Amino acid sequence: MFHVEFVTIIGTYFNMNVSFIDFWSNFDNKNNLLLDVLQNCFHNVNVVEPKNADVIFYSLFGKEHLLYKDTKKIFYTGEAVHWDTKKIIYPENEKSFASLSFSYGTGKNNLRFPIWYFYIDWFNKKTYRNPQWLVPEKYLYNINNDFVNTGTNFCAAIYSNQLKTRKTIVKSISKYKEVDCYGRVENFKKLEGNEKEKVQLLLKYKFSLAMENTLLNGYHTEKLIHAKIAGTIPIYYGSNTVINEFNKNAFIVFDYYKKRKSLNKIIEIDNDKTLFNEIKKQPLLLEKISFDNVYKFFVKVL
Repeated sequence: MFHVEFVTIIGTYFNMNVSFIDFWSNFDNKNNLLLDVLQNCFHNVNVVEPKNADVIFYSLFGKEHLLYKDTKKIFYTGEAVHWDTKKIIYPENEKSFASLSFSYGTGKNNLRFPIWYFYIDWFNKKTYRNPQWLVPEKYLYNINNDFVNTGTNFCAAIYSNQLKTRKTIVKSISKYKEVDCYGRVENFKKLEGNEKEKVQLLLKYKFSLAMENTLLNGYHTEKLIHAKIAGTIPIYYGSNTVINEFNKNAFIVFDYYKKRKSLNKIIEIDNDKTLFNEIKKQPLLLEKISFDNVYKFFVKVL
């Protein structure tokens, strides 16, 4: 669970009205991770209309925030975008210079808060509407979860945005054994349902491809997490910073520029039951996440 010792002392002194605008489709203004964190940090946090807010949290999916020039704002992005803090946070001379993002840097008032945090059930909420299902926190540290993988199928890939890199990686691995592809891409097997049903599909497979949209330092999404808790060995394509955050022994990193070497590693693991099981039993995280830095950040900027 989140560590809240730091904020229990100071949190009784604060009341706050907040609003969330320009977030992704089906984002629930009254049930989301940012609100849960704030409510653990401050004594009384109320969700109100933007015009009545002390603080507006906004993202990339709209321009409504432009209407509120005199309200303190905090920008959030978990998306794979190259961005400059000053240009995005201060497009209209806004009061606050603060951002939450996947980035490790870009300014003293930026806090790393990657999108995969939104997929974990830190506060026993079960769902945020989007995501419709949240991964229990204990699954990050313990491979003995409620999902039982008995799969004998080789490898699955689930995605709906057909990028050249993804197509090339699938083609490369399929030279050894065919990869089953699911998603909203033409000729793919269709996959309906929420995140939990995605995990249940992967239970039939030994491996699964977890491929990010792009390579940006710090940009790591829920893909690796879903692949791992389903009991597969994830084959991960993304930034090398993934090993700064997750247990490097719990998955395979696919090197796009050394495809043959990466494929040989997959073949080796696929044909070595002992090695396969050693990797499979590794937890995704070796230490519990502490969010004291998140609470301290909010106290500082708010």
